[in-house]
Amino acid sequence: MGSNKKARVVLQFNEMDFRHRRALEILRQRPRSMSELVVSAILHYTSCPEVADEHSKEWIASTVKKIITEMISSGELQISAQTPAPETNGSSLAADDLAELGGVMGMFRTKG
Repeated sequence: MGSNKKARVVLQFNEMDFRHRRALEILRQRPRSMSELVVSAILHYTSCPEVADEHSKEWIASTVKKIITEMISSGELQISAQTPAPETNGSSLAADDLAELGGVMGMFRTKG
């Protein structure tokens, strides 16, 4: 016979991360079926072939291109002629801007 103890896992979410906050909202809407939702999500995520490419540079570029094309087609976005920016010897971004941009880009990097 097996043990009477139920398998338990404690998850700690980062409420500063919008993805974690959204996951918490979803879980809190289903207090009696949290385990089933987590199991289904994990099994789907690990067995879905499209997930392997999700968040790759190619996937992000493809998605952005598709969205921009749709926005242009619907008239939400209009392209205007721009004059080229003057060339500079260095970066036109301030050090603080570069640091912030690096932080944003870090969200798209995978942790291995």
